[in-house]
Amino acid sequence: MADRVPFQTTRDRDAWASILGFLYQVEVTVVRLLDLGENDLLELERGEDIDVIAGVFDSDVQWTEGLRVLEQIKTRSRDLTLRTPSARTAVANFHAHRTSNPGRRLRFRFTTNAGVSVERPSPFPDEAPGIEIWEALRRGGFGEGLRAERLAGVRQLLTSESRPEDCPPDVWASFQLASGSLRQVHCRSGASMRQARRRGFAHLGSARDQASPTSRPGAHHRRQRCRSRR
Repeated sequence: MADRVPFQTTRDRDAWASILGFLYQVEVTVVRLLDLGENDLLELERGEDIDVIAGVFDSDVQWTEGLRVLEQIKTRSRDLTLRTPSARTAVANFHAHRTSNPGRRLRFRFTTNAGVSVERPSPFPDEAPGIEIWEALRRGGFGEGLRAERLAGVRQLLTSESRPEDCPPDVWASFQLASGSLRQVHCRSGASMRQARRRGFAHLGSARDQASPTSRPGAHHRRQRCRSRR
């Protein structure tokens, strides 16, 4: 009789969400690897989940680092807004990268399977999604007065809520102090988001500073070296 009673678990051990996240990150990693330029490097779990660094070899041993794209990858079962904790944590982390790496050209990318939704309540009179406002600001949209109003709304969405649980206190505190400088941050969504969905990816944003590149020797993953492994 006891053999017919189903085994009772004491806790939820369903790991489908974690496994989906791992598979999604592997898929994105393969795409980034195949898209590497001739002298680009790909680093895993360095700055973010995936770092792609554009560079030039001045000689056989000297490599000059150019733009570094730091990509964070998230799988979600719900749509994404600028008020979503993972989105606010991602932007705060990128601010930490910028302050820790002065003199480097950085760009940030948030890749997710989620769609874009509207913040409730919205700081914008027309209740446009914050991610679409972010994209319009990146492209230089809006007049001077409206631009300042939109930027204030984006700043409110990113910083007015309490610290996300997965964001270190020191990182969040530094980001809060620097929130007045968000005019330097640009985002990618909108048309790029829709195009990314057709590929199975969706990009929240990118940000960059205009510093000059730095130099360093060596390389981790060059496309030339990877070709023989495909």
